[in-house]
Amino acid sequence: MPKKVSQREISAVENAVLEGGYGQSLEKISRRVTIPISRRTLQRRLAELVELGDLIAIGEGRGRKYLRAEGSRAPRMQESPGAPSRPAGLDLSDAARSIQASISRPLSQRVPVGYNADFLESYRPNKTAYLPDGLRKRLYEMGRATSQPLPAGTYFRTVLN
Repeated sequence: MPKKVSQREISAVENAVLEGGYGQSLEKISRRVTIPISRRTLQRRLAELVELGDLIAIGEGRGRKYLRAEGSRAPRMQESPGAPSRPAGLDLSDAARSIQASISRPLSQRVPVGYNADFLESYRPNKTAYLPDGLRKRLYEMGRATSQPLPAGTYFRTVLN
């Protein structure tokens, strides 16, 4: 007779995946699990959650990552009911939350929209731009790590920090 699966183990594994953010590896999940569980048992519990549709497994072997499946019975972390999921600490504007909510809906519930083919076809690489010059310069400045070039090791430390 097969051993009965502990709901405590399943919940602990599921919570470890959900708390870890987007795409957790087996090693990261094993460090986050709050109860003692062997590596092989953890693999079995993850496989069960994937089979139930609560998690999605991406990749193979050591590169395999687990993440929450849309529409699973598992609660999303750090959100109010009805709000789309977002990384902790990320403050979104009302407009961004509205956009995120609209693209988080299933395809069947989205309003179909068209596009202006002339606008898209008028673009010429390295000659024209979709964004105005002022906005492009502002985005460029926001994306720069520092205002002056630094030695490679210093830049690397700055990026890591």
